[in-house]
Amino acid sequence: LFLATMTVLGSGVFVVYQLVTLLLGVGGSGNLLAEVGQALAYSLMAVGIWIYHGTILRADGRRAKAVEVERLSTLRVVIVAGADEPVGHALLEELRQELPSLDLQSLAPTAPEAADALAQADLIVGPLSAAVRGDEAARLIASSPAPKLLFPSPAEGWYWIGTGKWRTRDAIRLTVRAVKQFAAGEEIKTK
Repeated sequence: LFLATMTVLGSGVFVVYQLVTLLLGVGGSGNLLAEVGQALAYSLMAVGIWIYHGTILRADGRRAKAVEVERLSTLRVVIVAGADEPVGHALLEELRQELPSLDLQSLAPTAPEAADALAQADLIVGPLSAAVRGDEAARLIASSPAPKLLFPSPAEGWYWIGTGKWRTRDAIRLTVRAVKQFAAGEEIKTK
């Protein structure tokens, strides 16, 4: 693609140069039509290469997207959010919008179906407070074999060192990015 781009640019410069020198009457080349024709032929070949490679790249993109959709559809994600967690619903909506093929389930950690859902989950997403309360729900989350993505949640008298004040929108954005990284098999980056 780089060589094709440089060929088109070089041929374009050559054609413009030849036309300007012809208009100004500065020097005359032996066979102007043949030289301009050759430059145009090189440009057409380069455009053909652009079209070919563009088609290949778009096809690769479609295949990668299909693989991602298939992988996401098999990933069971459980969002743990209690009534006191305002981030849960907004996170669920954002994940549905960004990753529509993701198998999402949102539940309160105290719900009757929580034990089964957490045991069968491929990924658990929720506030840290849900995992460290010391109650039965926290035990269920901790005992699940699924990896856990936990985000800081505001609690009276508790402060997060090194993160500053968390805004809900930032927490959701970072959590969605972490779920995407997990689904892609990448190492999860926290910043």
